[in-house]
Amino acid sequence: MDDYGIPTALPAAAREKAVAEADGRIGALLTRLPPDTTILLAGVSDVTPNAHLHVAIATGPAPTGPAYPPTAT
Repeated sequence: MDDYGIPTALPAAAREKAVAEADGRIGALLTRLPPDTTILLAGVSDVTPNAHLHVAIATGPAPTGPAYPPTAT
């Protein structure tokens, strides 16, 4: 954290290690779920007081029936 209590950026190597660890944990969880499970994975962290856009990834049956991602028409 900096002098104002705002988290500072991780060094590239530390960030890559954290991403690999998260990817491994998510992968391990996905292997234990039934194949028809709907998965929504969202990045929700901000490292500054200003909000930023984040990724959201969905796969599996949607609440309306068709699977994520929708097929092109």
